[in-house]
Amino acid sequence: MTTKAYIGFGSNMGDLFQNFKNAKEKLARHEHISSLNCSSLYLSQAHTIDDQAQPDYLNAVFEITTSLTLHELFHYTQAIERNMGRTRRKKWAPRKVDLDILFYGDAVYQDEEITVPHPEIPRRRFVIKPLLDLNAGLIHPDLELSLKDLWDHSPDQTALQLFTRAEQGQGELSNA
Repeated sequence: MTTKAYIGFGSNMGDLFQNFKNAKEKLARHEHISSLNCSSLYLSQAHTIDDQAQPDYLNAVFEITTSLTLHELFHYTQAIERNMGRTRRKKWAPRKVDLDILFYGDAVYQDEEITVPHPEIPRRRFVIKPLLDLNAGLIHPDLELSLKDLWDHSPDQTALQLFTRAEQGQGELSNA
């Protein structure tokens, strides 16, 4: 049995585009991930808890088809983060890579490790827009709202900048 899942990607440390490419390659290499599509890439201001300035994030969403269970997928994404040098010191701190399972089929599930759908989706336009790129007809299985409804009613008004091909060759990105 396979499941369609959506995984959010974020990075605001180091070579953002290379971080994206590395995460994508690692996901695609898993023998139990049979397809991988990706949204457009977007730059957005960092969301912080303590109002400390941070570099902008590069964000995207991966759509995968997998035979991994939810927990197997979660542990694999955590392993990718560790392998790419992520350390968890403080919530919402700058990071080289962040991989969040946003949706896992129509599952509505929560335990001490994971919650799906990801609880922050309605408050993150940098997640909603890439999801719209991949599947505009997707319905949030817990809220029973379309992505367009989530976009239109999101309290997050952070601007998104499309990450273009010209920027992809620049390596580290500077804040504009």
